[in-house]
Amino acid sequence: MVTAEQLLAGPRGRWLCHDVATDDEAVHGAWFWASTIIDPVYGTPAMAVIRFSDDDDEVGQDPVVTPEEVAALITERASHPTPQTIARAFTQSVECARYWQEPMGRQVLGAVPVVRAALAETARRVAVLAPGCWDEPAAAEQWVVTWGDDLAAPDLAVAAANHRGRHDAVENEERAQRDRPVDPAAMFSGAWWSVPWGVPHTVARLPEALSLVEDGAGWHRAHLHPITATGRVFEIRSAADWAALCREYPLDVTASKRHDWFRTTGRAGAWVVPDWERVGEHWDGVHLTAAAYLAAAGTVIDVSDDTASVIAGWDPDATFWLTDVLRPAGAPRAATLDDDGVWHLV
Repeated sequence: MVTAEQLLAGPRGRWLCHDVATDDEAVHGAWFWASTIIDPVYGTPAMAVIRFSDDDDEVGQDPVVTPEEVAALITERASHPTPQTIARAFTQSVECARYWQEPMGRQVLGAVPVVRAALAETARRVAVLAPGCWDEPAAAEQWVVTWGDDLAAPDLAVAAANHRGRHDAVENEERAQRDRPVDPAAMFSGAWWSVPWGVPHTVARLPEALSLVEDGAGWHRAHLHPITATGRVFEIRSAADWAALCREYPLDVTASKRHDWFRTTGRAGAWVVPDWERVGEHWDGVHLTAAAYLAAAGTVIDVSDDTASVIAGWDPDATFWLTDVLRPAGAPRAATLDDDGVWHLV
């Protein structure tokens, strides 16, 4: 099962705890004002804004709220999460993932030691109520999701797609080495993700998985294609598992990732991701548990003394496939998103 320590280890888990804690109106307001001050892009020590009175002539000043005051409010007004508020907070955490820009002030505030310490009780309460499936291996029943009005059956020729993805990654890296500056702070952006690009990935738990999508496009309809897969699945349960995969099968992506990953992590240096085609010589799929996602996604994961990696663009509890082991397992289903943001199977 997920632990409080895992929830506080990474930005996605801390955001989940932030969303639970700020369900309280007073904590929400204090967190907002404190985060505007320390936002790495938009914050200033004191942001003056114009507020209009009935005479339209009154100039006001934003409240100045310190992290210590936010921490005190979190402790004083201890949150009492429910399975429903935890599910909503998880969705918000995934939707707010950004690996091509500086972290938002709300995320930065959650990492401030005094605030993080105050969130410990919230994290413990979330951990008690968190679904056991958050730390389970890939389930036997899996689904490929296609979005919008795409009714076509997914292409299950995985090995060929994995080969093309590696070719594109190497070509992208060579192009970036030629065309992009080595200054990590230069304003360049590109392929910020670290997933096996172009291969199908599957989810197991529906409709919950439809709300846990990074960098989504606001879809309101999905088609769910059941598949079976018999093969060897590498389980990523921690940052250490990802580091081991990168260490065993490294692919240098420094030139193509350095600008995005510097902005999102603040680290300047060499970057690697797993060479997914080589991984596919030993493993048929790779599964990221939800607990590992909350603890490790978006963090700097040290691979060696001078190289690191980032889990980016990988939805929680998703399995990416690397070899031709997928088979259709029945008729597809559909799901729709209602006006309250809830997915329903139809």
